Amino acid sequence: MLLSRTVAVLAGSLVSGWAFCQQSVFLQPDQFFLKGRTALVDLRRSSAPSLVPEEWSDAPVKWSFLRTGEVQENRDDIGEWLRPDGRLELKIPASGPIMFGIDFLPRIESVNSTDLRKLTKAPVGAGTVKIRHYRTAVTILRTQWGPGVDSPGSAVATSETSLTSAVHLMMDPSSLMLGGDIAFEVVMRGLEIEDATVKINHRSSGETLVRDDAERYRFTPDKPGVWDMEVQFVRPLKDDPEAQFELYSTTMTFEVPRP
Repeated sequence: MLLSRTVAVLAGSLVSGWAFCQQSVFLQPDQFFLKGRTALVDLRRSSAPSLVPEEWSDAPVKWSFLRTGEVQENRDDIGEWLRPDGRLELKIPASGPIMFGIDFLPRIESVNSTDLRKLTKAPVGAGTVKIRHYRTAVTILRTQWGPGVDSPGSAVATSETSLTSAVHLMMDPSSLMLGGDIAFEVVMRGLEIEDATVKINHRSSGETLVRDDAERYRFTPDKPGVWDMEVQFVRPLKDDPEAQFELYSTTMTFEVPRP
């Protein structure tokens, strides 16, 4: 795996001792390449060295969207997408690339000041610090409905979102050939972020990369399969009675196809 700048490459056994400040959440589809017209999506949260199940009821949603080349559906409540068994089921309205994203309601959390210092150069007091934690998650899917089905030519996977924070891809990973680059930006409310820490993980092998030195990133997947991207950055607050800092956690999941 190649990066455009120096990066720490950590084996899975070493990553278990390294974690972000607070837990992020990830969207986990049953399948990233769909032959049917529905997609089942579960929720996972980071718990080094792996991801563990998270109940949808434990992560209240601010808003969500399902974007295809033909239409975007927005929801303030994911209730109509939840099945009786608690799993989320999306109805796919069009073929081609699909982006599904969620902006979760922010919440006040307590963090250890030592952990917070890993993500910010701003002065941090000793002991426990109150933060307002913003979490977002996106996944990229693609339909495979067979020959004769029109797939709208679109830039769905590389389009920008209105999420509080997001990973903005410059290349559709669902159509990537191994050896091709994926460039991306970290964005907060439409503005590019220069000081984010990014972790990129290949799900099956556990190979993980961490970097924290650039606003624009580029990496070259050297393996097919599912990839997770996890990003965090911090902003200090002034005169806020509830929190001293804002923490932004955003994730992206996708699958690079086999040759």
